[in-house]
Amino acid sequence: YQLDFGGRVTLESAKNFQIEFKGKQVIQFGRIENNCYTLDFEWPFSPIQAFAVALANITQR
Repeated sequence: YQLDFGGRVTLESAKNFQIEFKGKQVIQFGRIENNCYTLDFEWPFSPIQAFAVALANITQR
């Protein structure tokens, strides 16, 4: 199964993820280059909440 990142994520990674809320995608995070990621988010996440989720994801081994 492959997630559809709408062209925003260009490299495969175990760290790529999407979160849905009430059937709508509200966060997507993924690798675009070596050691470079993109983070897209919208309500109900604030910028600090979205950053915290992304940071927790990349610091996990």
